[in-house]
Amino acid sequence: MKKLLIIGVAFLSLLTIIFGFKQNETMVNTLDIGVPVSDLDHSYEFYTKVIGMEKIDTWEATRELSTELGINSGKAFNIINLQLDCDGYVLKYKLNKTEGNDHVDTSQTAATEYYGFEELGAIYLTLNVKSVDPFIERLKDHNVKYKLVVLQNGYRVVLFRDPDGVLIEVASF
Repeated sequence: MKKLLIIGVAFLSLLTIIFGFKQNETMVNTLDIGVPVSDLDHSYEFYTKVIGMEKIDTWEATRELSTELGINSGKAFNIINLQLDCDGYVLKYKLNKTEGNDHVDTSQTAATEYYGFEELGAIYLTLNVKSVDPFIERLKDHNVKYKLVVLQNGYRVVLFRDPDGVLIEVASF
């Protein structure tokens, strides 16, 4: 009986190792969200001071490297890797400034009262928080226009835009 139990445990351990390795080979370890921006410094300030993200590191590719790798139409680009600790889960966010994507006037977009979700593609970021109040204070401190929505069940959602007009939703559920 003892020998059968040992064989059973060994067999289960072997199956766990075999299937565990196979499963881990295909599992995603992290999810990075890449965001093309028109002004790297302005976006960096926004995402660190208003959202509360922290810089992990930076990376850049010269024209020569982009051309050699066959990426980004041979244009140079700079990336600032940011992260936000989300109650044990880490959101990684990459600000990407490509050569030639000069700063555009987003004052019309950023100042608009439109907070819709109809456009296709990855166009907005949602942060779920315990309280939206600290974000409202940061938005006020940095003169960022926002809309506070209070749902019937008492949930509060703050909608605002980053410097390039990307919609950001901070929700307290």
